[in-house]
Amino acid sequence: MRLFLLVFICVLSLTSISQENIRSNAISLRASIAKTDYFTGLEWVHSRSKQFVLGQFDIGYSRTILQGCFFPRVGIGYGINLIDFKVFHLAPIVTTSLSRLSTISASGRPDYWSETFVGYRLVFGKKLAFVQSSSCGLFHEMIYNTFSEKYSGISSFGFYGSIGVQYAW
Repeated sequence: MRLFLLVFICVLSLTSISQENIRSNAISLRASIAKTDYFTGLEWVHSRSKQFVLGQFDIGYSRTILQGCFFPRVGIGYGINLIDFKVFHLAPIVTTSLSRLSTISASGRPDYWSETFVGYRLVFGKKLAFVQSSSCGLFHEMIYNTFSEKYSGISSFGFYGSIGVQYAW
């Protein structure tokens, strides 16, 4: 699956070889919902021509604040602006992320979630913009089993959606 994503990203990169080299950066504050929790966090985007890479850092709201277990989520992604007007951008994106939940348990071992999603990202505005993104794909959960003394995994369908405000420079 990861080899497919790498090949997919390389093929998409060929579309902007002859385009002018325009660079920009943006940071957004966002609220998100996923299969495992509600999240709040930051997203950084670096654009070059029509392509962009993004980095995400989120904190799981329900588990971190309400349950007292720190639940961070970090991710990276790649996209290409297919529709690119002055104040409206639409891009397909591919993201992968990792979450870690440290619970107070007998084993003392954390649980992990990894996600590989495909979706879209909408941006409305220029310097100050509204951002909305949604994606879905493979969700894999790794939980430590104290009886077998090893991690066991469960894969399923996952989703992720976010809204936020972005500042670009």
